[in-house]
Amino acid sequence: MTNYLFLDVESVGLCGALMRIQYALNDGPIVFLDYPFDDTDANQALLAHLYDPNVLLVAYNAGFDVFYLYKWLHKSICGYELNSPQRPVKPFACNVLDLQIPCLLHGPFKNFAFSKSKARAVARVRR
Repeated sequence: MTNYLFLDVESVGLCGALMRIQYALNDGPIVFLDYPFDDTDANQALLAHLYDPNVLLVAYNAGFDVFYLYKWLHKSICGYELNSPQRPVKPFACNVLDLQIPCLLHGPFKNFAFSKSKARAVARVRR
């Protein structure tokens, strides 16, 4: 049976520090992991889901979220530097479903999603 892990990460800007990881498994409660991520039981529970091949990680812009998850795992959990030559952290075993492109292609603003010239028209639609 596939379990669904709905996940989002919050950071300070595009390249800033990770501030929060929030996730829910299937229809369960939302779990918040906040900086400095010192709740070891919650950290281990999330890692168990990420390394489970029967889990489908569902995210919007999953590339960004997975990048920050690896960054969190390297530095906060394992204590390794990001440029460590050993690369001691194994890849996650879960499958990933990124909802960003389908939402942009089929959402209500699909006509404006990939066009910079039409992006300003969204403001006109709101007025």
